[in-house]
Amino acid sequence: MSHELKAPLNAVLGFAAILEQGPLTDGQRESVGIIEQRGRELQYLIETILDTARAAAGELSLELEHTSFFRRFSMPATLLSTPQCSWTPRSRTEL
Repeated sequence: MSHELKAPLNAVLGFAAILEQGPLTDGQRESVGIIEQRGRELQYLIETILDTARAAAGELSLELEHTSFFRRFSMPATLLSTPQCSWTPRSRTEL
């Protein structure tokens, strides 16, 4: 299933990269940048879903490692700050 999800997305990202190399107006360049950013976010989401499915099927081994919380979770924070979805974390006292 991963090929069916990844191949079309890779084509879109590749085409956006080609478009970015040509002469573009500021508005067009901004649009291509949005396509690339959202494409990378979608790529991350697809990888996460596929990894979760592999783990559920017992086909993925997990290893513990020390890492920076903020570095590890920077992409999901980006996903939650899209124009269509705005989320602001609140402290427990505000809930």
